Amino acid sequence: MNIGLNIKYSSADKMFSSLPYPVAIFDRNLTVSIINKAFRNAANICMDPLSGSVRINRGRIDDPQLAASIMKVFRGDTVFSEAVKTPFSMFSGVEQKEVLPKDCVWRVEVSPVPAENKKITHGIIVILQMKQYDR
Repeated sequence: MNIGLNIKYSSADKMFSSLPYPVAIFDRNLTVSIINKAFRNAANICMDPLSGSVRINRGRIDDPQLAASIMKVFRGDTVFSEAVKTPFSMFSGVEQKEVLPKDCVWRVEVSPVPAENKKITHGIIVILQMKQYDR
């Protein structure tokens, strides 16, 4: 995993891959650089994001706060969106699983990822599944 962050590849890759919730890292061009195994499974994706074929399409985001937060991350803002119904729809090249649990909603966090020089070069999206009665 090398996106300009000062992290050893092997240990960071193993840690990132084993996170239990879907995580994607994207750059200023909204191109997804890295996704973890949980993201691949939840989004039903089989392509390699390093090919540049997975991008964030803000026009496909059904939650206005989430759509606005995607670029705010490069100003240093962290934004949480609650009760997002289709969080994977924002990614081009990703086909949402046809049947999601009816009692399921998602919490999406979008945060900045600063490089060594503190310049924000990437954002990270963490997607947490919640049951509606947990909110």
